[in-house]
Amino acid sequence: MIAEKDYNIVNIMGVPKNGKSLLSSLLDNHEEVASFPLEIKFVDHYMNTLKNKKFDDILDFFLSKSKIYYLDKKSFQSDIGKKFLTDNIYSPEFNLNKYKEIIRENLKNFDKSNSVLKDIIVLLHNSLDNFFKRKTKKTIVIQDGCYGLRYIEEQKKIFQNTKFIIVVRNPLDVYCDLKKIREKFKRFRRNIHDICHVENLKTNVKNLNYFKLNEVYESYKNENNFFFIKYEELVNEPKKIMENLSSFLGIAYSDSLLQPTVLGKAWLDNSADFKRNKNISNDQVDKYKSVLNENEIIYITYFNQKFYKNFNYKNYVKNFKKLKILSIIFKIYIQNIIEVRLNIKRDKLYILKYLYFFVYSNNKFLLKSLNYFFFKT
Repeated sequence: MIAEKDYNIVNIMGVPKNGKSLLSSLLDNHEEVASFPLEIKFVDHYMNTLKNKKFDDILDFFLSKSKIYYLDKKSFQSDIGKKFLTDNIYSPEFNLNKYKEIIRENLKNFDKSNSVLKDIIVLLHNSLDNFFKRKTKKTIVIQDGCYGLRYIEEQKKIFQNTKFIIVVRNPLDVYCDLKKIREKFKRFRRNIHDICHVENLKTNVKNLNYFKLNEVYESYKNENNFFFIKYEELVNEPKKIMENLSSFLGIAYSDSLLQPTVLGKAWLDNSADFKRNKNISNDQVDKYKSVLNENEIIYITYFNQKFYKNFNYKNYVKNFKKLKILSIIFKIYIQNIIEVRLNIKRDKLYILKYLYFFVYSNNKFLLKSLNYFFFKT
């Protein structure tokens, strides 16, 4: 039996479409690592969703309302399940009722009185190991995406000796993916300035995506419990990166770290091209060159100069002529009006949605872009 204090919690974080799922799948089948194969957002739910933080209420939430619920075969087949679990999770060998039985059995010798989030995470991952008849693992990897970036200091207190893995990727390629997804699923509200969509319209922009990512890097880049990974290096030099990551995690390097899996089964990547790669592939690197136009490329490069400097994307650190950037902002404003028709479902609300975009969303984009251009805020 492993003592609670000996468990190591590792949180994979980063902006959407930066390669977090790929990295998680590479760690999935390692004999020293326990992990659910998706972004459950343990920390974000604990900090924001759960008003009642009693043990039974927290456990019930993660089993009935988090993405764990949708790993079950029947739940996975539902429309909402398919929405939550992208194509890289398929035919999961997971039975929620059996999993709950294992948890109930493990709870017989469990002290709830002084339990905190870490204890529940340990319980859930130990039970996952029991479900698959694997030995209990003391390195537990969770995923909180961009949400976890907001709660670094809180995680240090909750988990004590926690470690953080942060995956980054060229914003140009990220926008490529999101543009394809927007066109496929008609998510017309996402715009080029924020790159990634806002999960809550009341969320302060300083807590979103690349703003927060840059802040975390600048605050913690020299701390030894942080490991920053560039997606491009991960797919181009996977063995080198995974060897370095193994050392960071304190686990033995294994060639299993080069083969992506989900719950021990073959992984299908969740790229925006909806390809069925079963291995690490670098075909998503620099694809922006054939997808984005010159205005989009210059706009994203200009507005992400801090990111490119922080993460050493030397080829993208440039000087820009102010008048040209101002011109590009207005060109993209017009482009948005023309292209938005591709991103709105042709249903009864089509006209209302178009007006919403035309009157509100696109003008908001323009104001935010001009605000950054003039005031860098």
